[in-house]
Amino acid sequence: MSKQQTNRTIKTRQPNHQGTPQKLPNGTYRYQGYVNGQRISGSVKKLLKDAKADYIERVNAVLAPVQQVDAVPISLEDYTYDLLKGLFMARQDQELLSPKTWQLYEQIYRINIKGSELGGLELVKVVPSDIELWASALRTRERKTQKGKKVFPSRPMKNSSKRRYLGMLQSVFEHAHVSDRIIPSNPVAKVPKPAEEEVFARSLTQNDRRSLLKMCASESDENGGKWRNERRKLIVLLGMNGFGPAEICGLKFEDFSDGGLTPKRQTQRLGALGVVHRSRLKTRKRSSWVIVRKELVPYLRESKTGWIVPTQDGKPMEPGNLRKVFQRMVAGTEFADVNPYDLRHTFANELIDNGIDVKTAADMMRHSVEVFLKRYVRSNRDKQVEAMKKLKL
Repeated sequence: MSKQQTNRTIKTRQPNHQGTPQKLPNGTYRYQGYVNGQRISGSVKKLLKDAKADYIERVNAVLAPVQQVDAVPISLEDYTYDLLKGLFMARQDQELLSPKTWQLYEQIYRINIKGSELGGLELVKVVPSDIELWASALRTRERKTQKGKKVFPSRPMKNSSKRRYLGMLQSVFEHAHVSDRIIPSNPVAKVPKPAEEEVFARSLTQNDRRSLLKMCASESDENGGKWRNERRKLIVLLGMNGFGPAEICGLKFEDFSDGGLTPKRQTQRLGALGVVHRSRLKTRKRSSWVIVRKELVPYLRESKTGWIVPTQDGKPMEPGNLRKVFQRMVAGTEFADVNPYDLRHTFANELIDNGIDVKTAADMMRHSVEVFLKRYVRSNRDKQVEAMKKLKL
């Protein structure tokens, strides 16, 4: 072995405790990194230096030896309540936590943790099997109208909702582990997350779309029936043009120009609806222009301002209310299982079936090409047979 090889020192990769700064869409900051193979995520802060300080504090807490805290036993239900009304409420007041997120946490606590078998357990004695049993038994609430008529019966919760609920529970246990040092480890981290379910939307035929448009005029012109019918028709036509429920609520007459609509960024428009922070924006700038069908142009060319699909008092409609308006229209018909998102999915399939290139179709759907291919492009046996016939040897 040469002298040069003997003096050479082999450098081993040391764990990176510095973390990586991230700037979130709402202008706040947080640090993320790994310590001994464990992923550490700091709290969201307005200033970068505060985010780094919080991250370092969490890293030091992980690296410090585990100390058994001799404290008064506290149940998961009581600890979650104290956390919601204390730290999480303070973060919401400082605009570091979305009000919608806090409302989701409060709903999970009030409906699924308070009074449950899991909520009654002592915090330090909760094990992963308890959490798995709790997650497997999650069900949706039975929703009724004001007159007491049953609309949506209770059913097993979808895996996508269970993943959100486990995420909330994980944040509670993570705070108990890292900040308060009540428990030695986070039990939710050892619970396997439910598999993500692939959502298949119903694709409507041309005759189905015509039947839906005829259903929009099912009410009489008395007591605002004409106004409601026009609003229904606008919802259906906008859905057939590829706009989702949240986008329809955020559209204004001012967005129409040159025969098309230019959707604005949802965080700017849907703030009035209480949707302050949306983490699932389809594009960052939301500046795409989308040409609309000729059936929709006469409605948009009218000299009106404000929301295209408002409530009766002129205020912006919430996406949940828009879905209810649509569901009331199709209740008891062959389209009872159709929702407004199916119209958007139908429009995507229509673009693909008519040979529109993927880039143009993705732009018209306000998606990236990768997301568009993953979410909307489906392959079946008939399409594969047809593709093989087109190939020439």
